[in-house]
Amino acid sequence: MPSPTVLATSRSTRIATFVGLPVGCAAVGAAVLAFRDDWLAQDWLPWWPPVELLDRFAGWLGGWGPLVFVGLGLVAGVVLALAAMDEEVSVAVTDEQVRITRGSSTRHYRAEDVREALLDAKHLVLVADNGTDLVRIKTAFPGPALAGAFREHGYAWSDGA
Repeated sequence: MPSPTVLATSRSTRIATFVGLPVGCAAVGAAVLAFRDDWLAQDWLPWWPPVELLDRFAGWLGGWGPLVFVGLGLVAGVVLALAAMDEEVSVAVTDEQVRITRGSSTRHYRAEDVREALLDAKHLVLVADNGTDLVRIKTAFPGPALAGAFREHGYAWSDGA
């Protein structure tokens, strides 16, 4: 019996997400603090009132301003990274079943219940014998990788959606 074919986010992508998002958001926090005076000088900008509010907040913080803004950016980045991880999808295909995991939720679909699989506008779709969708889930996996995984285990793959 062939081993399962698993499509999942790579370890390097996960590391990049958990490092890149917090660092990037911390940099945005520092940039907001650093450029707020320049933005306030442009009274035609539509977001002038929120920048003025940020300026008042930064003035109230005094010397703690850079630390607070960078810290808030870092926290926002961690929250975004965790949210991104919760939206991740992994697909494991065997001859007997398809297992789809999203965040902490895992669903199993028996091979005999799946008439065909296809990719429709970045959504993996498993179609039942009666033509209804067993599952329709957004995925970042390329069509050829999904097609190869399903065909390798004997599932019908439809290229047109």
